[in-house]
Amino acid sequence: MTPANGTASASTPVSLTITANPGSLTPGLTTVLVTITGGTRSVQVPVTLSIAAPTAVILVSQTALTFTAVAQGGSPLPQTFGILNTGQGTLNWIASAQTLSGGSNWLQISATNGTVAQPFLDVSLVSVSINPIGWRPELLGQIQISAVASNTPQVLTVTLNVLAAGSTLGPDLQPSGLIFTGVAGANPSSQDVTVGNPLAQTANFISGSLGKAFSYCPPAPPCHLRSRHWFAFFLISALSIPGRSITA
Repeated sequence: MTPANGTASASTPVSLTITANPGSLTPGLTTVLVTITGGTRSVQVPVTLSIAAPTAVILVSQTALTFTAVAQGGSPLPQTFGILNTGQGTLNWIASAQTLSGGSNWLQISATNGTVAQPFLDVSLVSVSINPIGWRPELLGQIQISAVASNTPQVLTVTLNVLAAGSTLGPDLQPSGLIFTGVAGANPSSQDVTVGNPLAQTANFISGSLGKAFSYCPPAPPCHLRSRHWFAFFLISALSIPGRSITA
C-alpha cells in the first residue's frame, strides 16, 4: 500500500493505492484487513482477492488427417500431429483412438498420454499409423485428446480412402514440406523425407530439386521400391544464405 503515511484534510483528501501480488497464493478467496490510523481513531478496510487456478487450453496442430491406400497394397506412411498448450500451467493430456467404421484395429497412435510443460513452447508429437487388416473402400475414425483444460476434449478426424486393387497411385511422401531455420553463416541441420510404396508391386520413381540452396541424398537416379512395406529415406540439407527465404 502506498503511501504508507501522509496528511489529509477535508479539502485535500489522499488516495491510497493497494497492489496485490498473487504469485505465492493458492487458488481461492483471500481476504486481508487494511488498517488506517489517524489521531486516536483506526479504520479497517477489508480487501478480498479472488485467485483462479491456471487454465490450460488444448491446441491440436490439425483437426483432420487423410490417408490413401490401395487394396492389397502397402500401408500408408504414418502422419504426425502436435499437441500444444496455449493457456497457462502444465497440460497433462490423454489421447485415445476410436474407429467409427471398418473394425477396431486399423487406427493406431504412438502415445496415449503425455505432458506439455511450457505453454506456447513445448509440443507433444503423436504419430498416427494405419494397420492394413480389414480395409474397406472408406474408413472413418477419430482421435480424442482430453485434459484438465477449458476446451477439453479436442477431436481429430481420420479418414482412410482405399482404392481398388491395381489402382495407380504415386509414391507416398512424408512429410510433404520442410522448414529450415538458422543463423547466417551456419548451415541448419538436415531433415529426413520418407518415400513409401502403397502398391502391391514394385514402383520406380525419380527425384530432382529446384534451386541451388538444397542438396539431398540419394541423388537423382531412379529408386526401386519393392511392393507393400518398402520405404526409401532422403536426407535433405539446406545452405544458409543471409537474409533470404528459399523454397524448393
